[in-house]
Parts: sequence; C-alpha cells; structure tokens
Amino acid sequence: MALLIAKGAEVNAVFGGDTALSDAAYYGHTEVVELLLTKGADANGMAPAGSSPLPWAAYFGHTQIVKLLLARGADVDAKNADGKTALECASGAGFVDIVALLGGSPDDPSVIRNEAYRILVMDHQATERFLQAADIEFDTIWIPQKSDLTEYDSSLKAYIQKDWSIESDMYTTAKNLLLRFRRYNREYSGFVKDRVRYVVCNMVPVNEAGNEPPQNRFSMVFGRGGQTLKVVFKAASKNVERIEYN
Repeated sequence: MALLIAKGAEVNAVFGGDTALSDAAYYGHTEVVELLLTKGADANGMAPAGSSPLPWAAYFGHTQIVKLLLARGADVDAKNADGKTALECASGAGFVDIVALLGGSPDDPSVIRNEAYRILVMDHQATERFLQAADIEFDTIWIPQKSDLTEYDSSLKAYIQKDWSIESDMYTTAKNLLLRFRRYNREYSGFVKDRVRYVVCNMVPVNEAGNEPPQNRFSMVFGRGGQTLKVVFKAASKNVERIEYN
C-alpha cells in the first residue's frame, strides 16, 4: 500500500464500490487505515452506493480504527447503505466500548442485551455431553480459572492469521473469521486427556434478536450448521490444538 501511494496512487479513489479506507475499516486493517489517513484519505469518503468507513468499523467492533477515524474528523452521523449510523451499528452489535466512543450510553439495556457473552460452563455433565457430541476424546473433566479465559483470544487470532490452510479444512475463510471475531459468544470449559489439560471453547454467533447466555451449559451442543466454531487449546501454552467450523 505504501509503495502504491508513493508511486502516485489516489488514496480516495473508488474501486469496486468502496474507497480503500472503507475497505480497510471493514476488514479491521488498523495499520492500513492509519497509513491512508496520514496520506490524506478522507475519513468520510464513500462511493455513491457504499458506506463511509466509520459505520463499517463500528459494525465489526474495530475499536482502534473507530478512534483513528474520529480523530480525523469522521462524521458520527454518516450512514451506511442500510441507513444506519455508526452508533446504531455498534449498538446493534453490542459493542459497549464503541458506543461510548460515539457518544452513546454503554449502559443502555438494548446495547447490553446484544453484547457478546463469555461464560464458564462448570457443570461436568454438560461438558461431557458437549465433548461427546463434538467427537472430542477426554479422560476427565477439568474446570479452568475464569480469569484466564480472555487470554485465549490472542492465541486464536494469531493462529487464524498464520494458518490460512483452515480455508480448505472448514466451510469458511480465515478472513471471515477474523472479520466477525468480536461477534461470537464464547462458552468455555476444560478436560484432561492423557494427563494433559485442555480448554475447549464453543463460539456461537451473537443473536441480535436477543443474546441471552445459557445457564451453565453449552448452547449449541449439536451446532448451528455453518456458524459455530469449536476450538481446543492446550491449557499450559494456550496454543490452538484443534479448530472446527460447522
């Protein structure tokens, strides 16, 4: 990107219905957004039938990009092709941090209702049923510390970014998983196999019609075709051991 700009590429050009800045905001490419803004890209630039960058960044939860765009004068009242502002996009997705940045109320019940949840399933029988349905072999159930659960996100994101072979192994793309990374609920538990501890995470898309967490169980034991993501991590290293999308 930097080379193209250095060679005279127009930073506000429209291609395929969007500007480069809108595309970068959509996919969460923070460094590209920062470069384009530094080189003079219009924070409110958009194609006639497209969307300005801010609603895209808000819709997919790209907090840092929202901050960059606001610092460059992005119009908070600009609407996307569906007629929604960035605040409406963030509210519908439950991104309380972005709602606050855009001047909304992060305590609004309608926002909190749509926020992705993160729960620890402590019921051994519920975990056993889930593992059996997912064809994951185990010896015993082990419950990890709830305080450790957020640390697995960075490991999973790094794995997806590095191992693009998952595109041929699953009915999705690495790009799509990264794009919707914050729009998944996460349900955790753990197990032991051959004296090694593992953490299992069931990732289920946020339900914008009402996103209530299940009570001490996994919500989609048999999956929701083409949408749920099951990930197994080694507890000690937090490395991804297995990933399955179904």
